[in-house]
Amino acid sequence: MKKINVLMLGVLVLFAGFFASCKKDAATNDATISLAGDVGYTATDATVTGGGSFKIKWTATSSTDMGFITIAQDNVAYVGWNEKEIASGSKSTYIDEATIKVPASGGPYTYSIIIYGTGTNGTELARKDIVITIGTTTATVSILSTSLGSATWNTTDGSFYSIGTQLVYKYDATGAAANVDFGYMYGDAGGSNLATIFSPEWASAQTLTQKITSPSKATKFVVTTLSASEFDAITETGNAIITSAVTSATAQYVNNLQVGGANAGKIIGFVLQNTKKGLIKFGTVTNGSNATYPQGSGTATFTIKVIN
Repeated sequence: MKKINVLMLGVLVLFAGFFASCKKDAATNDATISLAGDVGYTATDATVTGGGSFKIKWTATSSTDMGFITIAQDNVAYVGWNEKEIASGSKSTYIDEATIKVPASGGPYTYSIIIYGTGTNGTELARKDIVITIGTTTATVSILSTSLGSATWNTTDGSFYSIGTQLVYKYDATGAAANVDFGYMYGDAGGSNLATIFSPEWASAQTLTQKITSPSKATKFVVTTLSASEFDAITETGNAIITSAVTSATAQYVNNLQVGGANAGKIIGFVLQNTKKGLIKFGTVTNGSNATYPQGSGTATFTIKVIN
Protein backbone atom coordinates (compact mmCIF):
# COMPACT_ATOMS: atom_id res chain seq x y z
CA MET A 1 0.00 0.00 0.00
CA LYS A 2 2.84 2.34 0.83
CA LYS A 3 4.51 1.51 -2.46
CA ILE A 4 1.36 2.52 -4.31
CA ASN A 5 1.19 5.79 -2.38
CA VAL A 6 4.82 6.49 -3.20
CA LEU A 7 4.16 5.75 -6.87
CA MET A 8 1.14 8.05 -6.95
CA LEU A 9 3.14 10.75 -5.22
CA GLY A 10 5.79 10.46 -7.88
CA VAL A 11 3.20 10.83 -10.62
CA LEU A 12 1.72 13.91 -8.94
CA VAL A 13 5.15 15.48 -8.65
CA LEU A 14 5.76 14.80 -12.34
CA PHE A 15 2.47 16.47 -13.35
CA ALA A 16 3.15 19.39 -11.05
CA GLY A 17 6.50 19.89 -12.73
CA PHE A 18 4.87 19.68 -16.16
CA PHE A 19 2.25 22.35 -15.37
CA ALA A 20 4.84 24.55 -13.73
CA SER A 21 6.89 24.30 -16.90
CA CYS A 22 3.85 25.22 -19.02
CA LYS A 23 3.12 28.24 -16.90
CA LYS A 24 6.69 29.35 -17.20
CA ASP A 25 6.62 29.01 -21.02
CA ALA A 26 3.30 30.87 -21.22
CA ALA A 27 4.72 33.67 -19.10
CA THR A 28 7.55 34.20 -21.57
CA ASN A 29 5.04 34.64 -24.40
CA ASP A 30 4.23 38.32 -23.90
CA ALA A 31 3.27 39.04 -27.53
CA THR A 32 0.57 41.69 -28.01
CA ILE A 33 -1.23 43.28 -30.96
CA SER A 34 -2.77 46.75 -30.72
CA LEU A 35 -4.81 48.59 -33.35
CA ALA A 36 -4.09 52.22 -34.18
CA GLY A 37 -6.94 54.70 -34.00
CA ASP A 38 -5.41 57.02 -36.60
CA VAL A 39 -7.75 58.95 -38.89
CA GLY A 40 -9.07 56.62 -41.58
CA TYR A 41 -8.37 53.42 -39.62
CA THR A 42 -10.78 51.18 -37.72
CA ALA A 43 -9.58 50.29 -34.22
CA THR A 44 -12.74 48.90 -32.60
CA ASP A 45 -15.77 46.82 -33.57
CA ALA A 46 -17.62 48.74 -36.28
CA THR A 47 -20.33 48.76 -38.93
CA VAL A 48 -19.23 48.82 -42.59
CA THR A 49 -21.45 49.21 -45.63
CA GLY A 50 -21.98 45.89 -47.43
CA GLY A 51 -19.40 45.43 -50.18
CA GLY A 52 -17.32 48.24 -48.70
CA SER A 53 -13.98 48.10 -46.94
CA PHE A 54 -12.18 49.22 -43.83
CA LYS A 55 -8.54 49.81 -42.97
CA ILE A 56 -6.67 48.54 -39.95
CA LYS A 57 -3.21 49.42 -38.75
CA TRP A 58 -1.49 47.45 -36.03
CA THR A 59 1.61 47.25 -33.88
CA ALA A 60 2.70 43.81 -32.69
CA THR A 61 5.38 43.39 -30.03
CA SER A 62 6.96 40.24 -28.64
CA SER A 63 10.06 39.15 -26.75
CA THR A 64 9.88 35.96 -28.80
CA ASP A 65 10.79 36.27 -32.47
CA MET A 66 7.73 36.73 -34.68
CA GLY A 67 7.76 34.78 -37.92
CA PHE A 68 4.48 35.08 -39.82
CA ILE A 69 1.21 36.97 -39.90
CA THR A 70 -2.18 35.82 -41.14
CA ILE A 71 -5.50 37.66 -41.40
CA ALA A 72 -8.60 35.50 -41.01
CA GLN A 73 -12.32 36.05 -41.51
CA ASP A 74 -14.23 33.87 -39.07
CA ASN A 75 -11.10 31.71 -38.62
CA VAL A 76 -10.71 31.16 -42.36
CA ALA A 77 -7.80 32.77 -44.18
CA TYR A 78 -8.95 36.09 -45.62
CA VAL A 79 -8.79 36.07 -49.42
CA GLY A 80 -6.67 39.01 -50.49
CA TRP A 81 -4.02 38.69 -47.79
CA ASN A 82 -1.60 35.82 -48.15
CA GLU A 83 0.32 34.65 -45.11
CA LYS A 84 3.19 37.08 -44.80
CA GLU A 85 6.65 36.52 -43.40
CA ILE A 86 7.73 39.15 -40.92
CA ALA A 87 10.99 40.77 -41.95
CA SER A 88 14.05 39.97 -39.86
CA GLY A 89 14.31 43.56 -38.68
CA SER A 90 10.78 43.43 -37.26
CA LYS A 91 11.10 40.35 -35.05
CA SER A 92 10.38 42.22 -31.82
CA THR A 93 8.17 45.08 -33.11
CA TYR A 94 6.13 44.70 -36.28
CA ILE A 95 3.98 47.54 -37.68
CA ASP A 96 1.81 47.08 -40.76
CA GLU A 97 -1.65 47.74 -42.15
CA ALA A 98 -4.28 46.20 -44.41
CA THR A 99 -7.42 47.18 -46.31
CA ILE A 100 -10.14 44.57 -45.89
CA LYS A 101 -13.16 44.33 -48.20
CA VAL A 102 -16.26 42.98 -46.50
CA PRO A 103 -19.05 40.81 -48.02
CA ALA A 104 -22.17 42.49 -49.38
CA SER A 105 -24.38 40.89 -46.75
CA GLY A 106 -24.45 38.47 -43.85
CA GLY A 107 -22.32 38.74 -40.76
CA PRO A 108 -21.36 39.95 -38.31
CA TYR A 109 -17.85 38.83 -39.27
CA THR A 110 -14.85 38.47 -36.99
CA TYR A 111 -11.57 39.51 -38.55
CA SER A 112 -8.45 38.30 -36.78
CA ILE A 113 -4.84 39.39 -37.04
CA ILE A 114 -2.78 36.37 -36.01
CA ILE A 115 0.95 36.42 -35.32
CA TYR A 116 2.93 33.17 -35.32
CA GLY A 117 6.41 32.34 -34.15
CA THR A 118 9.30 31.40 -36.42
CA GLY A 119 9.69 28.08 -38.18
CA THR A 120 7.45 26.17 -40.55
CA ASN A 121 5.05 25.22 -37.77
CA GLY A 122 5.38 28.33 -35.65
CA THR A 123 3.00 28.51 -32.72
CA GLU A 124 0.42 31.26 -32.38
CA LEU A 125 1.89 34.11 -30.35
CA ALA A 126 -0.90 36.67 -30.40
CA ARG A 127 -4.29 37.37 -31.93
CA LYS A 128 -6.40 40.52 -32.24
CA ASP A 129 -10.07 40.30 -33.21
CA ILE A 130 -12.35 42.98 -34.57
CA VAL A 131 -16.05 42.37 -35.25
CA ILE A 132 -17.57 44.01 -38.33
CA THR A 133 -21.33 44.32 -38.77
CA ILE A 134 -22.62 44.73 -42.32
CA GLY A 135 -24.67 47.91 -42.62
CA THR A 136 -26.77 49.47 -45.35
CA THR A 137 -26.76 53.10 -46.39
CA THR A 138 -28.55 55.03 -49.09
CA ALA A 139 -26.08 56.73 -51.38
CA THR A 140 -26.78 60.40 -51.90
CA VAL A 141 -26.21 62.51 -55.01
CA SER A 142 -24.19 65.71 -55.00
CA ILE A 143 -25.06 68.44 -57.51
CA LEU A 144 -22.06 70.42 -58.77
CA SER A 145 -21.51 73.07 -61.41
CA THR A 146 -18.43 74.54 -63.03
CA SER A 147 -17.14 76.59 -65.95
CA LEU A 148 -14.08 75.45 -67.91
CA GLY A 149 -11.93 77.11 -70.52
CA SER A 150 -11.08 75.26 -73.69
CA ALA A 151 -7.80 73.35 -73.41
CA THR A 152 -6.97 74.21 -77.00
CA TRP A 153 -6.66 78.00 -77.10
CA ASN A 154 -7.82 79.32 -73.74
CA THR A 155 -4.68 79.81 -71.63
CA THR A 156 -6.36 82.01 -69.01
CA ASP A 157 -9.10 79.83 -67.53
CA GLY A 158 -8.57 76.36 -66.14
CA SER A 159 -9.63 73.56 -68.47
CA PHE A 160 -9.62 70.61 -66.08
CA TYR A 161 -12.00 69.67 -63.28
CA SER A 162 -11.73 67.50 -60.19
CA ILE A 163 -14.98 66.12 -58.80
CA GLY A 164 -13.16 65.08 -55.65
CA THR A 165 -11.79 68.53 -54.81
CA GLN A 166 -14.46 70.45 -56.79
CA LEU A 167 -11.69 72.65 -58.15
CA VAL A 168 -10.78 73.84 -61.64
CA TYR A 169 -7.13 73.31 -62.58
CA LYS A 170 -4.82 74.67 -65.23
CA TYR A 171 -2.72 72.04 -66.92
CA ASP A 172 0.41 72.91 -64.92
CA ALA A 173 -1.29 73.61 -61.56
CA THR A 174 -0.11 71.87 -58.42
CA GLY A 175 -2.17 68.74 -57.86
CA ALA A 176 -3.65 68.76 -61.35
CA ALA A 177 -2.16 65.46 -62.51
CA ALA A 178 -3.29 63.64 -59.39
CA ASN A 179 -6.79 65.09 -59.04
CA VAL A 180 -8.23 65.90 -62.47
CA ASP A 181 -11.19 63.75 -63.54
CA PHE A 182 -11.98 65.29 -66.92
CA GLY A 183 -11.01 68.13 -69.23
CA TYR A 184 -12.77 70.31 -71.79
CA MET A 185 -11.71 71.59 -75.20
CA TYR A 186 -13.32 73.25 -78.18
CA GLY A 187 -11.75 72.25 -81.46
CA ASP A 188 -8.48 70.50 -82.14
CA ALA A 189 -5.86 70.26 -84.85
CA GLY A 190 -8.32 68.64 -87.23
CA GLY A 191 -11.27 70.75 -86.15
CA SER A 192 -13.49 67.67 -85.98
CA ASN A 193 -14.14 67.23 -82.26
CA LEU A 194 -15.32 70.77 -81.41
CA ALA A 195 -16.93 70.86 -77.92
CA THR A 196 -15.45 67.83 -76.18
CA ILE A 197 -15.06 66.44 -72.68
CA PHE A 198 -12.27 63.94 -72.21
CA SER A 199 -10.44 61.73 -69.74
CA PRO A 200 -6.95 62.95 -68.81
CA GLU A 201 -5.64 59.61 -70.08
CA TRP A 202 -7.00 60.19 -73.62
CA ALA A 203 -3.98 60.03 -75.91
CA SER A 204 -5.17 62.88 -78.16
CA ALA A 205 -5.45 65.13 -75.11
CA GLN A 206 -1.70 64.87 -74.77
CA THR A 207 -1.25 66.78 -78.04
CA LEU A 208 -3.35 69.78 -76.98
CA THR A 209 -1.93 73.23 -76.25
CA GLN A 210 -2.81 72.68 -72.57
CA LYS A 211 -2.39 69.14 -71.37
CA ILE A 212 -2.08 67.24 -68.12
CA THR A 213 1.40 65.80 -67.72
CA SER A 214 1.45 62.23 -66.39
CA PRO A 215 -2.26 62.03 -65.50
CA SER A 216 -3.22 59.51 -62.83
CA LYS A 217 -7.01 59.32 -63.28
CA ALA A 218 -8.92 57.11 -65.72
CA THR A 219 -12.45 58.30 -66.52
CA LYS A 220 -14.86 56.50 -68.84
CA PHE A 221 -17.85 58.14 -70.57
CA VAL A 222 -21.07 57.10 -72.26
CA VAL A 223 -23.78 59.06 -74.09
CA THR A 224 -26.92 58.16 -72.12
CA THR A 225 -30.55 58.03 -73.23
CA LEU A 226 -31.62 60.40 -70.44
CA SER A 227 -33.24 63.69 -71.45
CA ALA A 228 -32.27 67.05 -70.01
CA SER A 229 -35.53 67.16 -68.05
CA GLU A 230 -34.88 63.70 -66.60
CA PHE A 231 -31.42 64.86 -65.56
CA ASP A 232 -32.85 68.00 -63.95
CA ALA A 233 -35.35 65.89 -62.01
CA ILE A 234 -32.65 63.77 -60.34
CA THR A 235 -32.46 64.68 -56.66
CA GLU A 236 -30.23 63.59 -53.83
CA THR A 237 -31.85 60.14 -53.90
CA GLY A 238 -31.47 59.52 -57.64
CA ASN A 239 -28.49 57.19 -57.36
CA ALA A 240 -30.34 54.24 -58.92
CA ILE A 241 -31.05 56.27 -62.09
CA ILE A 242 -27.39 57.25 -62.38
CA THR A 243 -26.10 53.73 -61.77
CA SER A 244 -28.35 52.34 -64.49
CA ALA A 245 -27.40 55.05 -66.98
CA VAL A 246 -23.62 54.52 -66.83
CA THR A 247 -23.38 50.73 -67.04
CA SER A 248 -21.74 50.81 -70.49
CA ALA A 249 -19.29 53.68 -69.92
CA THR A 250 -16.14 52.82 -71.88
CA ALA A 251 -15.25 55.89 -74.00
CA GLN A 252 -12.31 58.17 -73.19
CA TYR A 253 -14.07 61.23 -74.64
CA VAL A 254 -17.38 62.54 -75.99
CA ASN A 255 -17.28 65.23 -78.68
CA ASN A 256 -19.62 67.53 -80.64
CA LEU A 257 -21.54 68.68 -77.59
CA GLN A 258 -22.13 72.19 -78.91
CA VAL A 259 -25.44 73.42 -80.32
CA GLY A 260 -25.90 71.76 -83.67
CA GLY A 261 -23.43 69.00 -82.84
CA ALA A 262 -24.25 65.31 -83.01
CA ASN A 263 -24.33 65.06 -79.20
CA ALA A 264 -25.95 68.41 -78.47
CA GLY A 265 -28.34 68.18 -75.52
CA LYS A 266 -27.21 64.67 -74.64
CA ILE A 267 -26.57 63.72 -71.02
CA ILE A 268 -23.13 62.18 -70.57
CA GLY A 269 -22.54 59.45 -68.01
CA PHE A 270 -19.16 58.81 -66.44
CA VAL A 271 -17.38 56.38 -64.14
CA LEU A 272 -14.29 57.56 -62.27
CA GLN A 273 -11.57 55.03 -61.53
CA ASN A 274 -14.14 52.23 -62.00
CA THR A 275 -15.95 53.36 -58.84
CA LYS A 276 -17.59 56.79 -58.54
CA LYS A 277 -20.49 57.33 -60.98
CA GLY A 278 -22.30 60.38 -62.25
CA LEU A 279 -23.81 62.43 -65.06
CA ILE A 280 -22.78 65.61 -66.88
CA LYS A 281 -25.05 68.09 -68.64
CA PHE A 282 -23.19 70.32 -71.06
CA GLY A 283 -24.28 73.96 -70.89
CA THR A 284 -23.53 76.97 -73.03
CA VAL A 285 -20.33 78.03 -74.80
CA THR A 286 -19.15 81.61 -74.37
CA ASN A 287 -16.80 82.86 -77.07
CA GLY A 288 -13.37 84.14 -76.15
CA SER A 289 -11.50 87.15 -77.51
CA ASN A 290 -9.45 85.25 -80.08
CA ALA A 291 -10.88 86.35 -83.44
CA THR A 292 -9.67 83.24 -85.26
CA TYR A 293 -10.81 80.74 -82.59
CA PRO A 294 -13.51 82.57 -80.57
CA GLN A 295 -15.15 79.41 -79.26
CA GLY A 296 -11.82 77.65 -78.78
CA SER A 297 -10.59 80.51 -76.62
CA GLY A 298 -13.83 80.71 -74.65
CA THR A 299 -15.50 78.78 -71.84
CA ALA A 300 -18.34 76.31 -71.33
CA THR A 301 -20.56 75.50 -68.36
CA PHE A 302 -21.34 72.11 -66.89
CA THR A 303 -23.76 70.70 -64.35
CA ILE A 304 -22.65 67.48 -62.67
CA LYS A 305 -24.58 65.00 -60.56
CA VAL A 306 -22.42 62.41 -58.84
CA ILE A 307 -23.13 59.61 -56.38
CA ASN A 308 -21.19 60.20 -53.17
